[in-house]
Amino acid sequence: MQIKDKTLHDLKFDILEFGFNHGLFIHPDKDLDRFCEGTLIVGHCICKDNELYCPCNEALELCQKDGHCTCRLFITREWYLLELNKSREFRKKKAEQANNEALRRLAKKQFLLVKER
Repeated sequence: MQIKDKTLHDLKFDILEFGFNHGLFIHPDKDLDRFCEGTLIVGHCICKDNELYCPCNEALELCQKDGHCTCRLFITREWYLLELNKSREFRKKKAEQANNEALRRLAKKQFLLVKER
């Protein structure tokens, strides 16, 4: 069934079923709902203008060769573990930056309060 004939539920099911049947993972930084909504809006594969099916015909071959498909929605287990670690490190760094900023603001408030006395 072509993308234009699918519902959001159909497309998500097809993508998840394809990944499950071939031992592939969805990239941890991809929002599957947004990906499917975008695909349905444009009416074709997001990574290939002339591809009317998602997952595209080359997805499995590319995953086996490169560890991921063109749009990086599907990734192999090895890539999944690498990307998951990158994502965790990125989130950890962002949390540390936010904590440091909050501590700086708190220290500045305390300094100003002491200075006013």
